[in-house]
Amino acid sequence: MACHTAMAMYIWYLTLLRLPSLLLAQTNFPGLSPRRLPLNINLETEATKILRDVLAGPTKDHEVTLLVEDEVLKAFDVERILKDLPVSARLLIPPPNIVEDELSQEDIPAVTSVVVVLVGSGSSWPLWSPPDWWSPKAVVLVVVWRTCRARDLLQTPLLESTTSVAVLCPSFPSADPQRPVFRVATWLPYAAAEKFLQLGVWDPAAFATWDDLFRDRFADFGGKAIHLASDYDDMPLIFETDDSLDGTNIRMMDALAAQLNFTYTSTEQAPDAEWGERDENGTWSGMLGELHRGAKDLAINYFTVTPERAEDFDYSVPYYNEGFGLILKVPPPLPRWRSVLYPFTGAVWAAVGCSFAVAVASFHFLARRRTHASFAVNATTIFQGLTTQSLYRVPDSWFVRGFLGLWWFMCWILDISYTCNLIAVLTVPVYPTRIETVDSLAFSDLRLCMLDYGEFVPGALATSSDPALAALGAKTDLVPIIEELDYYGEEGCVELVLAGTHAHTETYSYAKLIYSDLGHGASVYAMRPQLYEGNLVFFFRKKTPWKDKFNDGLTRLVESGLVQKWYKEIMEERDSKPADPAGLTSLTIAHLQGPFMVLAMGLLLALLVFAAEVAASALGSGGTCAAGGKP
Repeated sequence: MACHTAMAMYIWYLTLLRLPSLLLAQTNFPGLSPRRLPLNINLETEATKILRDVLAGPTKDHEVTLLVEDEVLKAFDVERILKDLPVSARLLIPPPNIVEDELSQEDIPAVTSVVVVLVGSGSSWPLWSPPDWWSPKAVVLVVVWRTCRARDLLQTPLLESTTSVAVLCPSFPSADPQRPVFRVATWLPYAAAEKFLQLGVWDPAAFATWDDLFRDRFADFGGKAIHLASDYDDMPLIFETDDSLDGTNIRMMDALAAQLNFTYTSTEQAPDAEWGERDENGTWSGMLGELHRGAKDLAINYFTVTPERAEDFDYSVPYYNEGFGLILKVPPPLPRWRSVLYPFTGAVWAAVGCSFAVAVASFHFLARRRTHASFAVNATTIFQGLTTQSLYRVPDSWFVRGFLGLWWFMCWILDISYTCNLIAVLTVPVYPTRIETVDSLAFSDLRLCMLDYGEFVPGALATSSDPALAALGAKTDLVPIIEELDYYGEEGCVELVLAGTHAHTETYSYAKLIYSDLGHGASVYAMRPQLYEGNLVFFFRKKTPWKDKFNDGLTRLVESGLVQKWYKEIMEERDSKPADPAGLTSLTIAHLQGPFMVLAMGLLLALLVFAAEVAASALGSGGTCAAGGKP
């Protein structure tokens, strides 16, 4: 018994002596490679080959970020792998035990368009909680672990939010279990049958291009229902007809749904009836709020890109360009009795007056020694040319005749021009100068009116550094939404515009259709400049993987001219202004106020001259009788 006890004590003592060296062999110190099994070495070798093939083949035209899970970093020589790659790749090692809410871009920088992940067990947080600022175009998972849960990995949040994905899983053939073979697979989220799609054994020749490795995961949505955050009061983009919805954007959605095999739902308006804006807490209201909270998939109303929206949403390619129009009341026409002045501008009238004065002075200087006529007679002779009145006696001097001939020719051209222009202006009202620039509107007496539905325009105007826009913001009046009205309260701004106190800002096309539908199209005009003119886009939730598929479809619709065609058709259909087929206007006495007044003035002047001549004649006859008669 004592002998066995002594032997046990000896073995325990030897174990204590060897324990430090055993611990040292299993501890990974910096600069020392861990002891690896042959299987690990073969996995590392095959994974390195695959990385070289991927970077030299399918992703050769893209920047690549190499993301390495912590457990892979401990088991493989990552530095040697990087040195063996044909092109440089940015190495990203996610820190362990990170708190998601405390993530920042300083801690975890943004990734490039392609991310290749060396995956161990697949439990690292970047796969399950990717940062908001990560938006890769494609993700490739290379699993270097004996166990590969491909289906689970393809449904991690990082891959679900990425357009193009592929996973390479090792398998171990029974003939040579130490030589792993990698198989390629992807995930079709909307496939009607099997979503897990195996593409085959990895072969650089078979997966030489981008399309070979990254299959189109969204070629068919399998009848998926896409939920729209929408508002039906948005002509010509979305509006209700007697029995359905119509609009440019509805027709676009119908075309995309037919191509991609999906359905869509829509809502009449957001629960709070607003378009959407972000408050100081980062909470979105309106349609964009529904989209941001995940209740909806897509917003297709009139939306342009702003910095705040770009931070919290993805957006499509532009499909139309428009801004917020400015609608003003047409000023009342000038009095018709002044129509005799309208054929010529003020500058032309001034030129005619100067020419008359020069002609009178010149003619009097030439004719006074030859005809001995008075200045009044010579001035009357020149004036008769302007009024196309003939002379009772042609001057004897050929030099004077030549001067009068040139003057009468010029007067003939003026008379023809005046008569033709007078015919035109008699039937067309002449208006005062309109406000046609933002600066003129900003510093005029008119205020600005807009419906208060949560658009960014009032705030942007109020905080603008541009003096004209800031002045508009300072005098902007918001009218409340009234759901019982046909246009939800836009009628309030319409009344103010027709009263001549305000201009009305609203999306350009919609504003024109409002006044046309209400029968006021001829009473207002739209300024050519628009506020915040920009590209109209669809908005998606952040990291929507199928947005590129929608972008492809939208691009085709725009480039084919269909979007412009639909827009033009709807605007023409909704324009209720009656058109005169002949384009003619009847001439009335009201149009001839000016000519009749000139005629009356001419008759009055003639009467006064006649009375003066009669009086002069009577005085002359009386004086002669008194001088020559008998006493």
